[in-house]
Parts: sequence; structure tokens; C-alpha cells
Amino acid sequence: MCFVGKDEKLIANEDIICYKVLKKKWFKYYAPVWTDHRYKRNKLYYAKFGIKLFKPGKIRIDEGLHSYKNMEDAKTSWGCFEKHIKKFIIPKGAEYYCNDKEYVSNQIIMK
Repeated sequence: MCFVGKDEKLIANEDIICYKVLKKKWFKYYAPVWTDHRYKRNKLYYAKFGIKLFKPGKIRIDEGLHSYKNMEDAKTSWGCFEKHIKKFIIPKGAEYYCNDKEYVSNQIIMK
């Protein structure tokens, strides 16, 4: 997943509900793209941002904790079934970037 948006880092004033598309293998949930990163419920995960200049005022972020703002955007972006989409939160105090459909944060928790 690749994020393109404004070069404007935000701080979460409250928990932000978001959604990730995951694959399930042997009763465990994994991020399907690039890393096969495994997620456990209610555990806080951290990541650093990998930011590149896209064009003036816009950035591209390949590294970070990518998520979608709502279930519909998650469904249409991957053409997946709802059972592959899990609810997450970006916790209060986390740094994040957003565009019209996505978030990229430095912290996330699977609910």
C-alpha cells in the first residue's frame, strides 16, 4: 500500500477508528503486502515513516502503518470480502498523515 497526500503531520487528539485488510493463515492475521507482518489483538504496534517527496506540498509514504478511514474504502481498494477487514485504532497521541481514504500512522492497535 502506498500513501500519497499532503505534507502535513497530525497528532491524534483522540483514538481514531480505522480498518486494515489482512489475510488469515493458521488462525493468525497478517498484513498482506510486502512484510507479512503478524498482528495480535489489543497489542500496540509502532513503525517509522518512510517519506519521499512526491511533488511540491505532497508526499509519498511507503513505510508506516497504513489503514483505511472506513470499511467501504478498504473493500473497494483490494476487492476483498468484509471478513478480511479488521477494525483498528490509531491511539490518542500517535502521529499520522491522512488523505481522503487512508491514514498512515506511527502507532496502531488491532481490536
